[in-house]
Amino acid sequence: MWGMILLHKCDFVNPEYNFQCHKKSDTKIVVNMPNKKDPIVLFACKEHGDSRFNWLSATEIKITKAKDTNKISYTEYSEAMKQIRWKKCRRCNGEFVDSDMQCLIEYLWLKDNKISLRRSFSVHIDCLTSELRFYEVQEYTGHRETTLDQMI
Repeated sequence: MWGMILLHKCDFVNPEYNFQCHKKSDTKIVVNMPNKKDPIVLFACKEHGDSRFNWLSATEIKITKAKDTNKISYTEYSEAMKQIRWKKCRRCNGEFVDSDMQCLIEYLWLKDNKISLRRSFSVHIDCLTSELRFYEVQEYTGHRETTLDQMI
């Protein structure tokens, strides 16, 4: 049993079709919330896991490219990375205030017989709620009666 990773299916829900992907997963997403004892564990395939990961790390990627092309100095890069990683929400890029509830999203790689941390992101609790909607099938409410007079 040790050294064996169980196969999981992708939990990502395509908003266009409103059903889960169910491809073989290679990404494990662990969500830690300060008001909950147990973390939320989700799985994603390469396509969906990478797309959400890249979205959350877009600002970091942009600053790294600026440093690599010598548009900013290493000290500017270092300061910008500190701001992004520790003082800003990765989803909305808003700064954290002392009264904000911060949640942590950890992206892990699932390889043949090991799990490794890819990166973790701090987000506001409201932003986390929006992010988790990508992993929930939305309830279909159906058509509603839109006439003014119910007797017609």
